[in-house]
Amino acid sequence: MEPNKLTVMARSAVEEGQNQARRRSHNEVETWHLLAALLTQEGGIVPPLIEKLGLTVGAMRSSA
Repeated sequence: MEPNKLTVMARSAVEEGQNQARRRSHNEVETWHLLAALLTQEGGIVPPLIEKLGLTVGAMRSSA
């Protein structure tokens, strides 16, 4: 993955995913870390998509 080719929002999500992994003392960034980051991203496209599917962001956050 070439970080310079990512959008600002994508780069921010990857960084927050890394932070999520560190806070949990995990050695690798996994899908769940990225999902948790995307669910909390202000102005991101993931929360509206989740709600459009009839799910709640809060339930997804507690699962991630």
